[in-house]
Amino acid sequence: MANAALYDREMYIRSAIGTRLWAASVGRGPGVVLCDGLGCDGYVWKYVLPDLSRDCQVIRWHYRGHGLSEAPDSLDAMNIEGLTLDLGVMLDEMGLKEPVVLVGHSMGVQVVLEAALRYGSRVAGVVALCGAAGRPLDTFKNTRLGLTVLPIVQDAVRRYPALSAGLWGGLVPSAPALALVKAFEINSSLLNVEEMRPYLERLAEMDPRVFLSMLEHASQHSAQERLHELAGLPALVVAAQRDTFTPMQRSVAIHDALPGSEFFMLPEATHTGPLEWPELLNLRIRKWMHDHGILPPIGRLAG
Repeated sequence: MANAALYDREMYIRSAIGTRLWAASVGRGPGVVLCDGLGCDGYVWKYVLPDLSRDCQVIRWHYRGHGLSEAPDSLDAMNIEGLTLDLGVMLDEMGLKEPVVLVGHSMGVQVVLEAALRYGSRVAGVVALCGAAGRPLDTFKNTRLGLTVLPIVQDAVRRYPALSAGLWGGLVPSAPALALVKAFEINSSLLNVEEMRPYLERLAEMDPRVFLSMLEHASQHSAQERLHELAGLPALVVAAQRDTFTPMQRSVAIHDALPGSEFFMLPEATHTGPLEWPELLNLRIRKWMHDHGILPPIGRLAG
């Protein structure tokens, strides 16, 4: 189990295809479900979770093949649609009867948008953080290089699974990897690179075949063309100004396609914006929740 001191309740549930999934909750009040990015198991919620749990029941869970959850027997099951079905099962098993707010970061944005489309009245609103509605590799690092490199890497991992697993486990959490993160992936004036170490260490424990299969399926999935169906659903779209994983224009595209949605930019932030501007982000999410009656109104807030 994860750190039990953080949660009021932890449990394992069976996914839509029978794999065991870890889930936990803390706090009381409106339900808020946190949905991770690819290869993540909660590092980005370090400051969001304790803040929201003061007034909400915050639910965390690990996708199939991630963190404390089992990987499916078939890599084909690592897809956005499958994760969305698992989310529905998790809501049932957690006994969440009232509509919940879905908060997604990175690939989690694809999950929460797909879930909002699928579950309708069970969703009170969505918060999309530093993500795209689909096909994230189309603009990764503002190029299409990822689409070219992915099949090459997948082929190498398929041919040499043992070697690939060894290299993955050794290189991902290494000091050089951390140095590259500091140099190219975060704004080191806003974030201490050591905050990224838990992410790299847990990512190193993940089967690279599972990671690459999930990346392939995520790169083919898109909800962008269906977002108009969510007209009227409260939505907060948060972009990071210096995000090169999912550049800001991807968040703008979500906002433009969601009538009535609100847009907010984290200045000078990168893909790890929730860690770089935690107080600012928490205040903005709370204001949005108060404005839409998800939390009791407390008067107008600035910003």
